[in-house]
Amino acid sequence: MSLITGCASGTSSGGSTTPPMTGAVTPTVTVTASPSGSISTAQALSVAVAVASSAGAPAGSVVLSSGNYGSFPFLVSGGQAVVSVPAGLLAVGTDTLTANFTPANTASYTSAAGTTNVTVLASGAATPVVTASSVTYSTSGYGSPFRALPLASGNVLVSVSASTSGMLVFGPATGGGLQLSCFNYVRPQFVQDGASTFGMNLTPNGQGLAATLGVDGAIFYNLSTLQTCTSTGLQVSQGAVSADEGSFDVVMSPDGKYAFVANAYGVAPGATAEGNVGVVALQYDSSGIVSAGTLVGEISTGGQTIAGVAISPDGSRLYATSEVEGSFTNATGEAIPS
Repeated sequence: MSLITGCASGTSSGGSTTPPMTGAVTPTVTVTASPSGSISTAQALSVAVAVASSAGAPAGSVVLSSGNYGSFPFLVSGGQAVVSVPAGLLAVGTDTLTANFTPANTASYTSAAGTTNVTVLASGAATPVVTASSVTYSTSGYGSPFRALPLASGNVLVSVSASTSGMLVFGPATGGGLQLSCFNYVRPQFVQDGASTFGMNLTPNGQGLAATLGVDGAIFYNLSTLQTCTSTGLQVSQGAVSADEGSFDVVMSPDGKYAFVANAYGVAPGATAEGNVGVVALQYDSSGIVSAGTLVGEISTGGQTIAGVAISPDGSRLYATSEVEGSFTNATGEAIPS
């Protein structure tokens, strides 16, 4: 793993944030537990969530949480949702149950939350054994899944590669769980046989999403239109197609001014080993969506086949992972460890 310091220094034009939303209604979220009052650790709990507003009952999804417990997103239909909490998942004592509502129409409604308390008493019965389980969701032949990213809306994005590639959108299903909503196909700008979609992360302002496309470099989406599969995205090359940069992952500085792209096979100027980090300067439109991106340079990391990147919360350090062990691991400008 390579460590690159000072990655968020410098200035750039643009970098505006989304203006505050006006005219949206904040609904009231009412949470009712049954049984009310107290339960034992051997009892399940049914929680009714009602969402109402002066403009009617908004559609959307709700997630119930308390301590270490968190539910699947549940659809809100007719202003109602019911969440079942299995026995033994709530901590002994007074638990605050919080229902976080995310509207389907963010132009008309804002997110909202409601709470209620329930007292959980230790049961004399043996402590139940909770067995982990998994649910498999098919990508329906759209391609090979690479990474999943859950969103505050309750949707889950899944990047897929192969000849038919792009971004799958899974939404909350009735009764809990997920269902395939739609597919946002990537129309490659540089490669004719389809671009592979790999790593992805949200922009710091939460309005967009950045992803990588292998040979085609990076792509920046409007998150709202991406979730309805109507986004074409802004593609930013990491070099000539013949160089086969192999962009695998992308992360942004906390201020959103720069994107750092892990290029597995690209050779930075002056370097000999494959694997570099591309630095893209970003500009935003008035709504906070990336409108332009310029590759301003590539960093030689000292590693080979760079597959992943992560940035420290203060933006002062960038971490990169290498799939192939090199003879040395110092970044450009750094001393070789003795």
